Amino acid sequence: LPPPDSAYPLDDIARQNEDEVPGVIDPEDQSVSEPNTKYEVSGKRPSATDDSKEPLPAPRRLVAEDSSLERQADLHLTRRSSQQSNHDRLHICSIVRGADMNDDRIDSSELSLLSPDSVCSYLPDQTSRFEHRWIWTLTSEQYELMLERGWRRFGRALFRPACRTCRECLSLRIVLPTASLSKSQRRCLKRNGDVHVEIQPPTVTDEHLRLYNAWHQDMHLRRGWPLQSTTRDDYYETFVAGEFEFSREFLYFREDRLIGIGLVDITPRVQSSIYFMHDPAWREKAPGTFSVLSEITAGKEAGRDYLYMGYYIRDCGSMNYKNRFRPHELLQDYVTDEQQPVWRLPEDHPSA
Repeated sequence: LPPPDSAYPLDDIARQNEDEVPGVIDPEDQSVSEPNTKYEVSGKRPSATDDSKEPLPAPRRLVAEDSSLERQADLHLTRRSSQQSNHDRLHICSIVRGADMNDDRIDSSELSLLSPDSVCSYLPDQTSRFEHRWIWTLTSEQYELMLERGWRRFGRALFRPACRTCRECLSLRIVLPTASLSKSQRRCLKRNGDVHVEIQPPTVTDEHLRLYNAWHQDMHLRRGWPLQSTTRDDYYETFVAGEFEFSREFLYFREDRLIGIGLVDITPRVQSSIYFMHDPAWREKAPGTFSVLSEITAGKEAGRDYLYMGYYIRDCGSMNYKNRFRPHELLQDYVTDEQQPVWRLPEDHPSA
């Protein structure tokens, strides 16, 4: 998955560098116009029981089932201090190269992982490093606390930047109740008025595999990504595994043909945009922008507070598109579980 040299994809690269002029927010426009898109919720998953106070399965079981994380990088073990109450404690589990998983001294709920320093995929003159948490159970309430502190989820892994000197990756979230659209974003909705959206728990079908492989083939030809394809098992482990109560997929159809897939986490209060891929033939109509607008619309209709967009990087063309969606807030620092996160409007916002 892109970027090729990263252990985890930080964002939905399909949305970058679309052939669209970034819009300017119309001061008179303070509401999101409704697209000609029908939103349906199907395949509701029964709510998972909150077993956050129960002990985790033995780490050896996770090694057997999820050894791909261990293969991706040599991860350094660091011990976290655990001052949290049982109510807020996040149960995590670690894959540690060379560790004896039968050692009773290893408390899997108090371990985190740091990746080794590597060349940054987005700012090549910088060195990147990430903090990881390997999760087995996670409730919506716990997940909201993690999102507020800048964590991202991909599969069973939570991660966020922990770079030694660089602070360019800024967590960004869109304020849904007051979200407004630019003129170019309205045009994008109009151009995609024939697209139908369905929201459901993540699945894997032959159509999912066709779309994923077609999109990666196109990115290989246009961007030079390593040529790769996925299987049903690989797709499941990457996008479906964990089956968390909040995980959803946005399926985009033109007539009866699947043309786009967006992976989005949805809790009672917030949404988190994880990944997006699309049919190469859809590219000329800015599907990445349309997918964000669809997620904004769904969140506003449900009365949610924020749409978490991942990391904004000012000097990276593939990551700075996110400031086109207004209003948005930026996380000021990556704090511990015990500290309160501070989010602020950017300095160029009229209300800042």
